[in-house]
Amino acid sequence: MSPPKCHPDDVKFKFKENEDLLVSPFFMTTVASDWCFKNYSDWHGNLASNGKKTVNKLYDEYHSDLVKIKAYSGSPHTIKGFVGRLLNKKHCGGGHNNLLIHTDDQGQSSGKSHSNSDDHSYHTQKDGVTSQAPADARPPPLNLTSNNTTSNSCPSTPNIIDTHPDADDVGPSDTHPPIPSLVSSSDESTVTSTSQLSLSLRAPHGTPFIVDMESDSHLILSLSSILLLQNNNRLNHAMIPFFGDKLHSKIRKHNLGEWNMTLKFPGNALLESIIIAQNLYDETTDRINACASLLLLTNTIDDPIDKRLLVSASQLLQHLPLDATNIEISETTFITRYILPALQPLFDNHERNIRFEFSSTDLADNHKRSSVFNGCPDCTITIFQHQTDDGVNVGFGEVKRQSMAGNHYLVNWDLVRLAVFCKDAIDENKLSGNLAIHVVGEFRDVKKVRVVLIVILTVFYFLGPYITFYLIKLHADGLYIMTELVRLQCPMSVMEVPAYLTNFSRLKNVIHTFENLCKPDNNNGDISSWRRDSLTSTDVTFVLDKKKNRKRKNTTGHYPSK
Repeated sequence: MSPPKCHPDDVKFKFKENEDLLVSPFFMTTVASDWCFKNYSDWHGNLASNGKKTVNKLYDEYHSDLVKIKAYSGSPHTIKGFVGRLLNKKHCGGGHNNLLIHTDDQGQSSGKSHSNSDDHSYHTQKDGVTSQAPADARPPPLNLTSNNTTSNSCPSTPNIIDTHPDADDVGPSDTHPPIPSLVSSSDESTVTSTSQLSLSLRAPHGTPFIVDMESDSHLILSLSSILLLQNNNRLNHAMIPFFGDKLHSKIRKHNLGEWNMTLKFPGNALLESIIIAQNLYDETTDRINACASLLLLTNTIDDPIDKRLLVSASQLLQHLPLDATNIEISETTFITRYILPALQPLFDNHERNIRFEFSSTDLADNHKRSSVFNGCPDCTITIFQHQTDDGVNVGFGEVKRQSMAGNHYLVNWDLVRLAVFCKDAIDENKLSGNLAIHVVGEFRDVKKVRVVLIVILTVFYFLGPYITFYLIKLHADGLYIMTELVRLQCPMSVMEVPAYLTNFSRLKNVIHTFENLCKPDNNNGDISSWRRDSLTSTDVTFVLDKKKNRKRKNTTGHYPSK
């Protein structure tokens, strides 16, 4: 069978030898019309009659090269379409005996196994998409296809994971996992009613797709259709081809601009509150008078959000020690004495029937929510629309105390849990948005001091926890964007309160955005087709590297590992 035809203008296309593209020289010396696997294997001279394993491995290299060419920014669009058809045509297989799951131009998955019929095999099917794998392969629980496709239309291409490499390519478990890459699988030559972009997650050289929680949180969230947008353009390296050149940051700024994040806390009230906090630390006034002065200050302003901010400052002055402690704080104390006074007055709103609850609280709609992740978050924000006990969760929070801040595995698990909790609440309760609050304490080993007799004394101290606010919103078909709103440091002592008060304008914008967007919305039309299922905890565990390493670079973190 002849290979798929290329565009007439590109039939003699071949890459230049100086192209910065790590593929076989075959593609630098052979015209595009001859890029079939038979020519590739003949060129390499490895088609021996008894070399079945060699051919299999050669096919993996050929397939990997085609994927790189399709993802390469210097490839013409016609060549990308041609390569896409090569990847999906049966003629390019040369006795390859393992399962290959491809993303074709029609958005369907196809796979074929040549194992004996006596072998046990597994099937996963959803919406007409079926895959089959050999018995020795681990059955993946992942179900990543769109749940809105029909046989009469051209569905969007699902995210595909190739989990079945050749046996001779699988190294020992102690070897480092491959670096995953995002590959565009859209074919511009295919005529569709709407322009769609689908992504396929693949690991190079045919090895299993493995990610780690410490470094690849962006990729793990993308498997649940969540795009994480953080400040300072924090990106996973696999996202750079798609969100480079500050595109990632521009999208975030666009969202913040749409939500009017420009409100200001009154300057006179801010200055007065700073003076009150400073007087308490200098012991020129006592706690009761300082707290009363802040509460009296609320009579001079009209905005209810500004009033709640001053109440929060009053609570902090009442609960915090004058100076930060140097002993480890339990998580219960960390939450109830330091975090709760700062956040609860901001989100508790009896006029709107909103309650903020921390620690040992159950989800208000727990009986409605499927068991995506086990356990409950540390914090919930619940709105009771009809003044009944049947509330809806419009916000979630997770807390990690100082001693666990350097464990990027656990910190990022909290981030993923928050994203999934918020996404599912949006889908099940038809919310406009949902708020995620990620609190991570910070513990630092400051320095080592040499004292008499060459005894090394390690000096420790605790810094205030970082509180990061995210807004999760369903922006488009199959696209949930998790946008970082604000990140600030919560005080651990009265001495740190004056600096914390300078963040009141930023906190005011968070509360304003929360009250406007994090609520049920029945006026947004029927967007049920936009929704996508989330991965379960089993799904995430399946693609995670079994080894944990706190020293891995954390692309979502704000300070180095310990």
